[in-house]
Amino acid sequence: TMFVWAPIPKNYADSERFAMELMEQTGVIVVPGTAFGDLGEGYVRMALVYPVEEIERAVKAIEESGILKA
Repeated sequence: TMFVWAPIPKNYADSERFAMELMEQTGVIVVPGTAFGDLGEGYVRMALVYPVEEIERAVKAIEESGILKA
């Protein structure tokens, strides 16, 4: 598919908070797993529909932000 589900970092209690902080810190937008029901908690969904260069920029922004470090 053109989507990937990823677990949120262990230091986050909910996917909505992580998605908001990710957007605020990096400009990268993901969908909290809870948008798809209670079983989605603890995950975010990312669309892989942009050109590779833009996805690489998003990955770099996330890495540089340090948001994934617990």
